[in-house]
Parts: sequence; C-alpha cells; structure tokens
Amino acid sequence: MSDRPTIVDEWTLRKFFAEEVLPRVEANELIIVVVSRGVPDPEANMPAGTESQMINYLDKKTSELLATAHRYLLLDGNLGASGMPDPKYVRVGDNEYKVPARPLGKPFASKPPKRKKRPPN
Repeated sequence: MSDRPTIVDEWTLRKFFAEEVLPRVEANELIIVVVSRGVPDPEANMPAGTESQMINYLDKKTSELLATAHRYLLLDGNLGASGMPDPKYVRVGDNEYKVPARPLGKPFASKPPKRKKRPPN
C-alpha cells in the first residue's frame, strides 16, 4: 500500500466508489459504520431532522477500511442531496485515493469538469 493517498478530483473518486465499493455494498460484503454525525450546514438546504454523517465502509472479513464518505440521512431513512454518499477516500487494491482538502465554506464542484475538445487530425 502507498504511504500517502493519491489526490484525485471528486468525479474520479466517485467513479472508483461506484465501481469498487457500491457493488460490494449491494453484495452485503461491507460493514457501514457511522463515525460522526451532526446537524447539516444551513446552506445545504436539508429538511429539518436530517443528519449529516461521515461513514466508513469496512470489509466484513478483514475489517479493512475501504472507503470513507459523507451522506445526509433524512428522517425517512433515504439519503438527501444527490441520493448517494459522497466519497472522500477510496482504496482500490493497494492504491489509496482521496479528494483534496477544501477550504472552509468552499463547496466542491457540483458538475463534472468540461473536457477539452481534441483538435481534428
């Protein structure tokens, strides 16, 4: 395993999360542990009673940490915002990835970055 996680943008991390973690959640191979909870920032515009949570995804057999994510848990048990956890760290094999720390009060981009068009050959 690497000494330090590789910094990637949030869209790359979401791709790793969707490909590597979510299928294992659906297969019931992971344990989800709430590691912190609190009241969402008012700017998140979440309904009253929503809980802001940081969660870890652990391998059931080895207890190894495979991912860390943030989610808004609504009173009805559904997830708020996009309806998906927002990954902050993902381990794929021996490689670790994380999003960069963001300055306080500055949200991550809500849309994927625009790709540059290739010039015609």
